[in-house]
Amino acid sequence: SAAEVEQGALRSAESGTALQTILSAVSQLVVQVQDITAAAESMHQTSNTVTVAMESVSVVVEENTAATEEMSAGAESINRAMEQIAQISRATNASVEEMSAEAGQLNGQANDVLAAAQSLAEMATRLEASVAQFNLAV
Repeated sequence: SAAEVEQGALRSAESGTALQTILSAVSQLVVQVQDITAAAESMHQTSNTVTVAMESVSVVVEENTAATEEMSAGAESINRAMEQIAQISRATNASVEEMSAEAGQLNGQANDVLAAAQSLAEMATRLEASVAQFNLAV
């Protein structure tokens, strides 16, 4: 009946609006994921720099230990601490790499959702155009 067609047209219009809202939210999510990916990559680079610096400090500490036996006990403690810091830094680096990979995967998933939402929006637009062809005598 005409009422059902009109109701269908209204639902189609509402669906199109909802899909546009979803598409906007997904687009914002994609931007946020890209920002997270960039931040994770920056953290990864910073972590690598810290690791190199910590290894350089460890070498200097080892040289000082060889030069002064009086300070060897203290220098060994410092060296162990520096190695622990370097290990922690390497572990952090691995975690940042994992986060970066996961952020990349999340970005891919967000892009998939965005593509699906765009497809649904196009379908809603086509459905709306099809329903609009009916002459609604109310």
